[in-house]
Amino acid sequence: MAESAVTVAVENMANLLISETVFLVGVKGEVRRLQEELERMRCSLKDADRRQDQNESVRNWIAEIRDVAYDAEDVIDTFILKVAGKGGRRRSFMVWATFFHRRCHLYRIGMEIKAIRTKLIDISESMKTYGIKNSGGEGTRESQSMWRKSNSLAEEDDVFGMERSISETISRLKIGEEKLRVVSIVGMGGSGKTTLAKRVYNHVAVTRHFECRAWAFVSQHFSDEKILFDVLDNITTDRDELAELERKKKGDPAVTLYNFLKDKQYLIVLDDIWKPEAWNVLAKAFPNGKAGSKVLFTTRIGDVAKYADPWSTPIEPPMLDEDQSWKLLSKKAFPPNIAGSCGGCPPEFEKPGKAMVSKCQRLPLALVVLGGLLAAKRSLKEWEEVERNMNAHLNKFQKDMDPHGGVYGILSLSYYELPYYLKPCFLYFGHFPEDWEIPKKKLIRLWIAEGLVPSQFRKLSEEDTREDLAERYLAELVNRCMVQVGTIGLGGRGHNFCRIHDLMRDLCVSYGKEENFLHIVQPQDAMFGLTSPSEFENSKSRKLRRIAVHDVNVFQTCERLHESYPKIRSLLYIRFQRSPFLMKDNEQIFMWKKFNLLRVLDLEGSEFEKEVLLREIGGLILLRYLSLRFCNLTTLPKSMGNLQSLYTLDLRDTNVRRTNVIGKMKELRHLLLGSKIGADQDVLRGGTLTNLETLKHIKSEHVIGEGKGTRLANLRNLGITFLRSEDVDGFFKSPVLKVLQSLKMSVHSPGVSYPILEPLFPCDRLSNLRLKGPIDEVGKQICLEFLPPNLRKLTLELSRLKQDPMPTLEKLQNLKILRLDEHSYIGREMLCSANGFPQLEFLELYNLDQLEDWRVEGGAMQRLRGLYISFCPELKMIPEGLKSVTTLRELTFGTMRKELLSRVRMTQEKEGEDFYKVKHIPSITFLHKV
Repeated sequence: MAESAVTVAVENMANLLISETVFLVGVKGEVRRLQEELERMRCSLKDADRRQDQNESVRNWIAEIRDVAYDAEDVIDTFILKVAGKGGRRRSFMVWATFFHRRCHLYRIGMEIKAIRTKLIDISESMKTYGIKNSGGEGTRESQSMWRKSNSLAEEDDVFGMERSISETISRLKIGEEKLRVVSIVGMGGSGKTTLAKRVYNHVAVTRHFECRAWAFVSQHFSDEKILFDVLDNITTDRDELAELERKKKGDPAVTLYNFLKDKQYLIVLDDIWKPEAWNVLAKAFPNGKAGSKVLFTTRIGDVAKYADPWSTPIEPPMLDEDQSWKLLSKKAFPPNIAGSCGGCPPEFEKPGKAMVSKCQRLPLALVVLGGLLAAKRSLKEWEEVERNMNAHLNKFQKDMDPHGGVYGILSLSYYELPYYLKPCFLYFGHFPEDWEIPKKKLIRLWIAEGLVPSQFRKLSEEDTREDLAERYLAELVNRCMVQVGTIGLGGRGHNFCRIHDLMRDLCVSYGKEENFLHIVQPQDAMFGLTSPSEFENSKSRKLRRIAVHDVNVFQTCERLHESYPKIRSLLYIRFQRSPFLMKDNEQIFMWKKFNLLRVLDLEGSEFEKEVLLREIGGLILLRYLSLRFCNLTTLPKSMGNLQSLYTLDLRDTNVRRTNVIGKMKELRHLLLGSKIGADQDVLRGGTLTNLETLKHIKSEHVIGEGKGTRLANLRNLGITFLRSEDVDGFFKSPVLKVLQSLKMSVHSPGVSYPILEPLFPCDRLSNLRLKGPIDEVGKQICLEFLPPNLRKLTLELSRLKQDPMPTLEKLQNLKILRLDEHSYIGREMLCSANGFPQLEFLELYNLDQLEDWRVEGGAMQRLRGLYISFCPELKMIPEGLKSVTTLRELTFGTMRKELLSRVRMTQEKEGEDFYKVKHIPSITFLHKV
């Protein structure tokens, strides 16, 4: 952990030496020497990091280095603030820096740096006392195991010994009582409650029994409004019903949900419910519905289950026996996807392995995490070392008689066994509430803004960026079974997210506090969870860098936060409720001035009564990440032009129309604009945003034109809208096209269409493509034959193709997700031929209102896992060939002909005449019918 603080300080100094060298006359040498001393210290930390769990003196030594690194960081950041002044670094410095003031300021900096160096040298001398070695340049920041590709997105939870519990739970859910009943799964943390509920929720017997299902996480600190909105969001994927629900969401979500469910047979899963009060406030949203409707929830507390339904006996996940425990551990420790592994445990590893299994209390979570840790250990010696280290961690937690002591000991060991560069990345998950679905791209951008991902690293290719390295960091945490990843939305729709088990989050918060890494402010805490005066005087708390504020008014906390934590670099506001934070009168208009050291500010979801409250935000010149998403803003203050260190600016879902100031942000990497940006506002004016990698919701005239494309040589992800045909032609000639990895294009004007797509063919980096709008067809030639061969995801919408696109698209050897959306094809027949779509995993057919006959030949789509069909009113039956697609796991019908649905349903144990085509599919969901 200290290594992360040292790395940030070293990189800050490197940047200072490059960008402000002219103003460092007299102290440049001191800065460089301090940088070198910190670099040497960082190498020593690699040895100390592995031993701090065993030696209190080593822990203190590491804490001293971290504090010194923070002091160095403060000196450098303060210098930058002085240089920058009010209006840009170099110009304002010449105004500010009279000879006398400049000499005084440089003298103070020089003295502070010397004092820090002296302290570092003293700490360095103590290395010998603690027996710490300087590992020099050994190793790299990336472990070899990091290059393994994570397969966790495709993996399912392992189930050992749960078959009887799964069967019992399903039987309970299928009982047809007239009154709504609650079925509870009760067990301690890490016992497999969620795994059991997940298996039941996705079981074919359940998906066929209920008309609609939804899953929501509750947790200790819950918001009933958020939970109900989550249920509303998940209760259907039918787009018309979703649109209708969105219109109703402005009212009471409990009433909206009640009305939606009252005439349906439904299943709602509430995962991790802690308090009777939670059930009290949620129960009013769940009507009796049709006979047999159920609520299934998981809880650690038996009294909560009895309170919700006194006549229902809770189901407890069975404890694993020794044989099942060993099988689970060895499957995780030796998965077949790891190079050099045959998927089994070598005999010589069994003795230490089974010794470790016996200490895991037969808890699945402990076994899975330990298995993930051991998967990175390839020698018997390393396994034996892990076994020895387990005892210290188990003793530390079990001595407090904590019922979770054993599992906490294993989780603690998994944290200490992390490579030094992954520890702060893991602890960062502690910012977010329990069971929070964290957008993957947002997490990666936050890591980078915080300095947790180095700017100098070993690249795999010329195009390799810090985002790519952060992806590998995340993959390593997933491989170690410490983080879960998935996708929100059907078949890849929506975004990828990350989540950690709540016991893992407890560990993050505990170690985050212990290591002065982060602090959480929650509404139920006294005085909004802020520090008491005694803590305020504590020098440790005054060095704290990161604050996460959970559902507390931004304006109620700002003043106290700055008093208690004057050195904070990161401030994240996380909203549960959708009600606005309103500010009265004119107080605290200038509050942002006090947070001038901030690098990260996330205000997503905060609403401002007076936009003047953001006027002084331009004073945060060190800011690298700023999110104003879902904020009710219409303008950006002129002062924001001063944010020249900003990497990420998120303005999505705002009403901002004028963006003149953005062009001044020279370091910007990720620009996410709202859809209401005016066409007359040239965001890229002046050609200063040459570092952009992501640019979303931009009008075409800002990207095309003389010289504009060449200025976007680093662009990887683009969302663009065309208003004129000539702009489409111009964009296809732009050099920016060849560097893109993800491209989403949309035409919004009558008569505008996509011409021959031949310019896309050479774009071998392009893996994700969305085309919204008409695609030209010339005679029998279909333009889709020019799509780039490396596409992995393709979405077509409003394309109005008259020729069947499947014979062309099925030749794309790497395509995994295909969405044929609204009026993308207006023909009557569709054929998927033998051996076509060799890699396709998900197919969506939506609103193809002329499609009558769809045929699938044997051998087509042999990797298909998900199929979604909706609003194809002329489709009379599903293809015969689907019966040979044995990989298909989920089939979802939206709004379709009643006759078609009746052919594939099983009603009252009677199979429809086409049921034999789909009976091999575990999950078949019927959302609606026409």
